[in-house]
Order: sequence, then structure tokens, then C-alpha cells
Amino acid sequence: MIDNKAFNGCFNLEKINLHSCVHIGDEAFNGCFNLEEINLYSCQYIGHGAFKDCYKLEEINLYSCQYIGCEAFKECNKLQEINLDSCVHIGDEAFMACRSVEKEINLLNCISIGNSAFAHCIKLEKIKFAPCLKEIGEEAFYQCIKLKDVNLLGCNITNLKKGTFCACYNLTSFISTNSLKTIGKEAFAFCVNLRTVCLLYNEGSLKTIEFGAFSNCEQLVSEVIPFKVKTIGICAF
Repeated sequence: MIDNKAFNGCFNLEKINLHSCVHIGDEAFNGCFNLEEINLYSCQYIGHGAFKDCYKLEEINLYSCQYIGCEAFKECNKLQEINLDSCVHIGDEAFMACRSVEKEINLLNCISIGNSAFAHCIKLEKIKFAPCLKEIGEEAFYQCIKLKDVNLLGCNITNLKKGTFCACYNLTSFISTNSLKTIGKEAFAFCVNLRTVCLLYNEGSLKTIEFGAFSNCEQLVSEVIPFKVKTIGICAF
């Protein structure tokens, strides 16, 4: 176990092996500006802000990690690949502004994704969501400008919150899930290349499409709106 703030501000620390460590406390390595590599193969819990502002961190193994706290890797600008296969909870702003994270993230066991968890991950192209997913926070994927499609089919989500996929400029398609009841304010606003929206439903579960949910989606040519939707907000489309 690494306690809270254990290595906070160790500016010259470059590499560390914590192969057997299972718990890393809040802000444990916050501000370790020169940290480039860390092995967390057995770690199951990463606390709030644990690696925040580790600007040079490029490689990290999160193979066993189940809980990632708020701002855990915020502003880790050079972090490229993340293994989140075992992760159950991702906190608010956990990977916010990790601008080098590329290609695909698999959230195979994730139940909840916090507010702005992946916001401004400008190179992220694809996300695989698990059927057990129950919650995606506000602006969770805000301005993930290379994200190409969102498929929530089979997930257990009831609400898409404010700005969830707002300003994902290269997003071309969205497939919802049967359990979805509400698409929140500006959830897909400014997805200027979004062309196809498929709003699946089970016995009329989708009830509300809020203000500006799909506003400024200039390329939208196909949307299937279930007939039992009760409320469509101002400028929803």
C-alpha cells in the first residue's frame, strides 16, 4: 500500500516498479513531473489525483485495477495506451486532457464512468462499452474529436447526461440501448459529422430528448424516434 501523498512532488523520480502494490492513495505521485514509467500490474485501487500532472508519464499497466479515483491521471499529456479491462469505476476527470491516448479503450467490466472522465482525449478513436455499464457522467467524452462511433447496445444505461458526447466532431453514428429513458441536454451537440442515430426502445422506454441534444448536427440524415417519446426539447435537433 502507498499512502496518500507518499511521493507527492518528487520532481526527479523517473521510473518505479510497484508490481505487488494493490492500493495507491490520494495524490500519491501528484506532480511527479519527470515520472515516465510505472508498473502497477497488481494494483486494484488508485486514489484521487494519484498521478495528476505527471506530464511525462507514457506507459502504465492497469491490468488488475478496479477503481480509479477522480483526477487520477488528469493532464498526463504523454500517456498513450491504457488497459482498463478490469476497471469497474472511473472517477470524475480521471483521464481528462490525456491528449496522447490513442485508438481504442475497452471498458469490459466498467459499471460507472464519471463526469469529464475522458474529456479532451483528442486522439481517442474507439470505445467498447460493457453490458454492465449503468452510468456515464456529464461531458464524459466531451471533445473527443476523433471518436468515430458510439454503440451502447446491450448496456444498462437509463440516462445520457448533459454534454456526454458533445463536440465529438468526427462521430458519425450513435446506437442507443433498450433501457435508455433520457437523452440529456446537448448530449450530442456540435457532433457536426453525425449522420445516423438509432434510438432503440423496449416498450417505449425512451421518454425524453432534452434541449439541444442533437443541436448543430449538420450532417444528420437518419434518425429513428420511438413513437412513445413524450418530450422533445427546444432545438433538440
